Amino acid sequence: MLTYLRPLELITWNPLYEAWNFYRMDLIYILKRLGDEGCAEKPADGSWSPCEVADHLRVSQSLYANLLALVHGGKKGERRDDITVDYDFIEKNYAAPGKLKNPEVVNPSKEIIRQDLLKSLNKAMDKVEEYLNILFSA
Repeated sequence: MLTYLRPLELITWNPLYEAWNFYRMDLIYILKRLGDEGCAEKPADGSWSPCEVADHLRVSQSLYANLLALVHGGKKGERRDDITVDYDFIEKNYAAPGKLKNPEVVNPSKEIIRQDLLKSLNKAMDKVEEYLNILFSA
C-alpha cells in the first residue's frame, strides 16, 4: 500500500522531511516575530495576510493528517491505474496566480487569533509528521 503514496525510488522521507521541517520552523518563527498587527496585515493587492496563509495551511494540513490516518487504517489508498492526469492542461489553465480557487473548506477563518493559530498550526503539523512516520516505517 505504501508504494501508492510515494514514488518507488523514494526509500525514505527524510530528505522531504528535512526541507518541510525547515520551512515549518521558519513559518512559526516569522509568525511569532510579526506580532498580532503584522500577522493580520494584508498586502496592498488584497491577497491573504500572513495569518490567513498560515490558517489555510493549518486547515489543509489537518485534512491531510486525517487522510493519512485513513490510509494507515486501510480505508483509503487503493491503486487506480486507470486515472490519468493531464498536467499540460493544468499548467496551461491554472499556472497564473488566482486562477485556481480553493475549496471553501480550506479557506482561512474570518477571525484569527495569532496565539491560537500558532498552537493549532503546530498541532496540525505534528499530526502530519506522526502519520508520515508511521506510514514510512511500515
